[in-house]
Amino acid sequence: MDDLENIATFVCVASNLSFIKAANSMNLRQPSVTARIQRLEDRLGVELFIRNKNHSIHLSEEGRAFLPFAKQMIQLMQEAEDKVRSVKQIFEGQVRIGVTPSWSVNVLPRVLGAVRERYPDVGFYVINGTTKGIKDMILGNEVDIGLVSYDIFHRQLERICVHETPWVLVCNPRHRLIGRAEIDIEEILHEPLVTYEQSTDGWREIQRIYGSYNAVPNVVAQLEQLEAVKVLLNESSCVSLLPLICVNQELQEGRLASVQIKQLSDVKTKMSIIYLKTKSSYLLVNMIQNMILDYFTLCSHKLLVLEQPTHGQPF
Repeated sequence: MDDLENIATFVCVASNLSFIKAANSMNLRQPSVTARIQRLEDRLGVELFIRNKNHSIHLSEEGRAFLPFAKQMIQLMQEAEDKVRSVKQIFEGQVRIGVTPSWSVNVLPRVLGAVRERYPDVGFYVINGTTKGIKDMILGNEVDIGLVSYDIFHRQLERICVHETPWVLVCNPRHRLIGRAEIDIEEILHEPLVTYEQSTDGWREIQRIYGSYNAVPNVVAQLEQLEAVKVLLNESSCVSLLPLICVNQELQEGRLASVQIKQLSDVKTKMSIIYLKTKSSYLLVNMIQNMILDYFTLCSHKLLVLEQPTHGQPF
């Protein structure tokens, strides 16, 4: 078992190219990570990493050759553990989940809370990323299940689309645009926009629609955190174009308001679950998948609600 721990540590360091980041992600002290790598290198009789003078590292030729086999060994051990659990339906262990912002804001915390209530011996390791990044992590066996935000296809991947959420214009409840069911995109071509992610299919489609009017989105702030976008919207006259599911709670509570844009009615984010086909029988992967499907079944009527408060004075 020590050998497998050392191999798993090697894969983590190789993925991060950093002993510190690997230690943080594995909840270990850096000396422990270094010791594990040293033991593995002693066992193999080679150096797996080249240590640079600026304290950065990169894989040695031997490390690059060993990496795919290391990943296979970890996957085989996971499959064996899962098979043993499946025999007696033992829900324990850790699930590694890659998640995009559309999932991480409201959906995933609720799903994981429900899982913890029902299966207290199940733990989680959650990594935030883009859809492409999560796909690569799935293929590299760095995460077990991915929760992504647009269509993605690969012969090794199983994909289940669980929900489609429309994009809406979101702003302060006192904004001058609030109070109307739908507006024309020409009315917002020059509105100051706040964004948090411009690499999605939805945002690219919005840019294309703007282009058909010989305009480009008037982005005045691009933030890395969706929560920061919400605060800025609440404190200013800026607007944002976002998937409804990311702001549904704020809309229902009246902290933000939304307006539908006629020309954006077909722009939707497809929220999908992806995982390796070889993990389709994994007990914990199936459990997470079923809990997500149950969530959307129970909440589907709420996710269609668009509250549009009209109180307050316009900016």
